[in-house]
Amino acid sequence: MAAEWSDSDLHIALDRALRKASDSRLQVVAEMAVDHHQKYKHVHAALERALRKVAPGDAATYRNILFVASRILTLSYKQLQEKERYRERLRPFVQKVLGLLATSEYQVHCARVVAIWAKAGIYKDEALAELRK
Repeated sequence: MAAEWSDSDLHIALDRALRKASDSRLQVVAEMAVDHHQKYKHVHAALERALRKVAPGDAATYRNILFVASRILTLSYKQLQEKERYRERLRPFVQKVLGLLATSEYQVHCARVVAIWAKAGIYKDEALAELRK
């Protein structure tokens, strides 16, 4: 059984991952989210809260939020039986972040993340087309 964590533990791990996105920090947040997938609403709320706290125009932090969401989506799709849980819940959120990054220097990162989702089969073609807009 996975170790228990509180909402504050999630916020601390998420804050660390957003300040400096490293592979290990992204993995910690994703594992917390997947291990306790029944708390998916808390995870989504934490991501939304983090997005609201970002200064307008801070594209690097928006990119890091996209990386965190992508890692959660990818790991949950691989490990969970209920593949819809995070996929559908995070789709509007991811679409919002992609929209915020649309005019930034990080467009290449956005395209790469969406291509990874397409290759892994996380989203269907019509959802991918919507995300690519």
